[in-house]
Parts: sequence; C-alpha cells; structure tokens
Amino acid sequence: MNIQFRLNTKSIVSSTASNPSRTIGLLLVVSSCCLLAACSSHRVIKGEAPLVSISYLALRADTLTANFDIRNPNGVEMVIERIEIGIQIKDQKLNRADESFALTIDAGSAEDMEVESHADETTVSLLRQLQDGELLSIPYELDGQIHTRSDGIESFSHEGHLYPVPGRPGYFRGAGANTPREDQRVRYDD
Repeated sequence: MNIQFRLNTKSIVSSTASNPSRTIGLLLVVSSCCLLAACSSHRVIKGEAPLVSISYLALRADTLTANFDIRNPNGVEMVIERIEIGIQIKDQKLNRADESFALTIDAGSAEDMEVESHADETTVSLLRQLQDGELLSIPYELDGQIHTRSDGIESFSHEGHLYPVPGRPGYFRGAGANTPREDQRVRYDD
C-alpha cells in the first residue's frame, strides 16, 4: 500500500485570494499556532545572584542587631555555604559577618539572617540622632559575597539610606537599590 500526501498550494492560494474571510481565518490559525509555540517554551532562571537587603537594624543599649533578607530569584533552589556581609555608614563599619553554614533557599523565596555586634559610641550617637529626628536619614553601603554550592561566589554591593521605623524606638529600616555586581562574579571550575 503506497500512501502519498500532496499539498495543492495552487488551490489554497486561489481559494483564499477569492475569499477574504478564508484568508483571515487561515492567518488566525497560523498566528495562533506561532503564539502557542512561543508561549509553551518555559525557561527556568538559573545562575542569578541572590538579592541581599537590610530588613531592619535594632539598637538596644550598645548591641546592634542587623537582620538581612536573602532572596533567591532563581527557578531552582539555592544552597548557600558561606556569607560575608557588612554595613558601613559615614566611613564607620557597623556590622560585619563572615559565617559558614548550609542554608537552602527554595526557588523564588527568601530567608532571614541575623547578625549581632557591639555598637561603638559613634554608631550609637548616629542612630540616636536619627531616632530623635536630628537626622532625616543616614546613607549606608551594604556589600559582601555569598558562596553558593552551584554558582560559586556571588558578590554584591549597593547603597541606600537608613530611616527610623515609626512607632518602634531603636529600630531602623534600610531603603536602597539592590544590584548584584556581575563584574565580580566568579564560578567554580567543575
């Protein structure tokens, strides 16, 4: 049994040229197929650096607690093995941490990290001025590196401003752009 398929393009062209509604219908079918094919290609984001920001700072007596938000923008889980992170205001290092641990952050989610340190007199004075309204905000720099199991070392650095949290004496929030430094991204050789 011999089966042959042939497309008679002459009859399609002549019938669609004489019938505009058929031409429109054919164009709709073809464009729908192209749109469906384009939408069905699902890409999973991988290899993006985690986004790190200050959730809040809390000053109690001479102890400064920094709570950091670490977000995974990827479509796959991220395993952090080590983090180096620091906050600096007016050339004064507020808080610096270098911790090794295993922290798994699910795809598209976030985890918090808290770091406590001793606050010197200058830091306490600056934050009290901010709390008392003598200063409107204090510019800060947040920088560091995150070591991930799959993507190696991810560096980040950004600037922002600290503001007092209304109704919560001794608490401050950070506001600023969160942009990883692609130029310093390093990959492990596998």
